[in-house]
Amino acid sequence: GHKLKYMRYFIAAAGFILLITLNFCSQKNEYLVREAKYIGKDKCIKCHKDKWETFKFTGMGQSFGKATRKKSSAVFNDTVIYDHNKKFYYKPFWENDTLKIMEFRVYKNDTVHKLIVPIHYIVGSGQHTNSHLFLVNNYLFQAPITFYTQTKIWDMAPGFEVNNTRFFRKIGIECITCHNAIPKFEPASENKYYHIPEGIDCERCHGPGSKHLKKILKGEITDTSANIDFSIVNPKKLPRDKQMSICMRCHIQGIAVLNKGKTFTDFVPSENINDYIYTFTPDYGDSAFWMATHVERLMKSKCYQKSELSCISCHNPHISARQTPAEVFNNKCSGCHKTKHFDNNCIKCHMPKINATDIPHIAITEHKIGIYKQHQVIPAQKFFLPPKLKSVAIKKVPPEVKAKAYLKYYEAYNAPIQVLDSAKKYLQNISELKIHYYYLTQQWDSIIRNIQEKEVSAWTNYRIAEAFINNNNFPKAEEFLKKAVEQKKFSLDFNYRLAEVLSAQKKFPQAIDVLTFILNENNFHYKAYYLAGKIYHIQNKYSQAEAFYKQALKLNPDYEDAVLSYIELLISQDREQEARKLLEIYLYFNEKSSSPYVKTLQNILQ
Repeated sequence: GHKLKYMRYFIAAAGFILLITLNFCSQKNEYLVREAKYIGKDKCIKCHKDKWETFKFTGMGQSFGKATRKKSSAVFNDTVIYDHNKKFYYKPFWENDTLKIMEFRVYKNDTVHKLIVPIHYIVGSGQHTNSHLFLVNNYLFQAPITFYTQTKIWDMAPGFEVNNTRFFRKIGIECITCHNAIPKFEPASENKYYHIPEGIDCERCHGPGSKHLKKILKGEITDTSANIDFSIVNPKKLPRDKQMSICMRCHIQGIAVLNKGKTFTDFVPSENINDYIYTFTPDYGDSAFWMATHVERLMKSKCYQKSELSCISCHNPHISARQTPAEVFNNKCSGCHKTKHFDNNCIKCHMPKINATDIPHIAITEHKIGIYKQHQVIPAQKFFLPPKLKSVAIKKVPPEVKAKAYLKYYEAYNAPIQVLDSAKKYLQNISELKIHYYYLTQQWDSIIRNIQEKEVSAWTNYRIAEAFINNNNFPKAEEFLKKAVEQKKFSLDFNYRLAEVLSAQKKFPQAIDVLTFILNENNFHYKAYYLAGKIYHIQNKYSQAEAFYKQALKLNPDYEDAVLSYIELLISQDREQEARKLLEIYLYFNEKSSSPYVKTLQNILQ
């Protein structure tokens, strides 16, 4: 009897374990897209032309393209945009079929600066904006002005109105992979590309298609009305967390933190986004929010929290929301809500158009479904950054990810200093995180104490080098910068810092070699021109020095080191009148310069 009793327990336990195992296996990702390769939309269109014919008119389908007259939504007339902070004028214009942006300055009715940059790509569907990107020998940058299509005006690009980085804002892989299909990117760089596609395509939501194409070409057709075709992803067939993961890859704007060893191109549909990336947004409460936070706003809705509602419950990604009749959305609402009122337009009142905090001149649809006053318009907030972040995650957020988020928030967005206190709470005992924290708080000796023998990232090697530079230990700084450059050969800023350290040790030929490499890669690197000029200046090679100083100032007339060094050179050649004029123009546009050396030069030139 006892044996029979134990046998029953054994069978019950075995059955329970089998049930758990079967349940686990049923949740296993059986899709083949992880092993597949991207093939491009043209191969998809051959079989799915009907989907493409509508998708190409959606915001995603029109997200990115070459800068042609057809792609541009902008109005071109005599518009000139003025940056009141840095005192630059900008004029967009067409020269034949090439879009160009001219930057210039005027002093005493004379044009004292002019730089014309040809634009290669337009980013933005035209529903809200057209922003403008350009390549310098495969290095991708953003131009400083944007056309806002809802108000039909040109103005400074988002973020540039606060801090105009002019033509030097790098467009890295994090940015490009939300606005476009997957490019061919140089991972040893910050912004170098070998191929850039034109627009978000099929594979961003359906996954890489090589396995699916191979299967179809072999004549293996799956009856998708009865079975799942695991060679390609149909988001509708995924559980909600995997559906939302696809949308969360791009429709969450904020501070994106990669898990260790992951990149911004690793995630593929059918997986959980938080196995690769966690995203944090500034915690405004409900007083304001950033533009592209649709998923975060939707997740705050009771409709989302109390149902299986997902983005594709309402949105057909193949059809523009603008071209979708209101009754389609109403029908979604009436599936749960039987009450009908007003003009039978649920969206108009419960998802009103409002202004985002971070981007001017546009109104977007509020995705936090709620009860709002009729015709409510929430005014755009003055741009500010709160000290707290909130995660938008499906999985629990590890402490080290929170630390990275706060460090990145402080560094990339110039967030409030309290952010570093929040970062410190989550550092754990992770050496690289500590070094990053000490770098941002300029605790150079603490960095040196935390150096470990194990291999670290290029950025950590760079930050260690900075600690040695601030301790005037240039040989050790050179050692760690060389490690950083070896890891990221095409990070031109790492190379530039190495050239500075070589120059500080009077290793001029080696420094010039590094600067030559930089300028061969990117002839917009004004700091490299300046440093080359300085090295030739020190060696009394005045004609070479002057040529490099001029090129640096052509690209950046406000680069004080180049201005003052060039004035020095002019004085040494008894060209005081030229020096006086250069200093006069510089101070007109930079009256807040605090350099004591400016005063010295003024006294010399009186």
